Amino acid sequence: MIDKDNGQATPVQNESIDPQRDILIFELIKRRLDNEWRRINDLDSKANNLVGFVSVVISLLLGAAAFKLSSALACKTELSILYFVGLGLLLTSIILALAGSKVRRWSDVPNVQYLIQEYTNLPYDEVLKRNAGEMANAVIQIEKQNNHKAKLINWSWYLLISGLTMILLFIIIFTVTGAVQCKAVTS
Repeated sequence: MIDKDNGQATPVQNESIDPQRDILIFELIKRRLDNEWRRINDLDSKANNLVGFVSVVISLLLGAAAFKLSSALACKTELSILYFVGLGLLLTSIILALAGSKVRRWSDVPNVQYLIQEYTNLPYDEVLKRNAGEMANAVIQIEKQNNHKAKLINWSWYLLISGLTMILLFIIIFTVTGAVQCKAVTS
């Protein structure tokens, strides 16, 4: 049972014993916990894919800036601002994706040592209820962490799209206005 005051799952002492109901509740909570663990892996994969993709795009763009566009970026300040803001958004996207994939401490329940020490002498239904409560608490905690991870990855995605849009605008404007070499200033 989840306590509405503190959001913690705790077994209720005066409930009637219904083994089928207890097993059903336990299995539902276990399935939910397993889903959150799978979600961790899915989110990590998405974050890592974003990091890899954006890293390749940034390295290609920086290479192009260093070799092909350097004089044009120096001459056309308005365009260079667009270009470097786009790169900045892409770099921020990488940072958020890395923050989303960073290692966190996850609740792994039930605690095997505690289970062996404390639950071996308890009746089956009591063990089932207590473990279900621990697992429910873990689900709540892991879900919060996964939601935070998902927000970081979503923001990373939005910044990726924004950065790529800025770079695309730069390329379109640069192409339309023509790549003009800077004229040397003579004194």
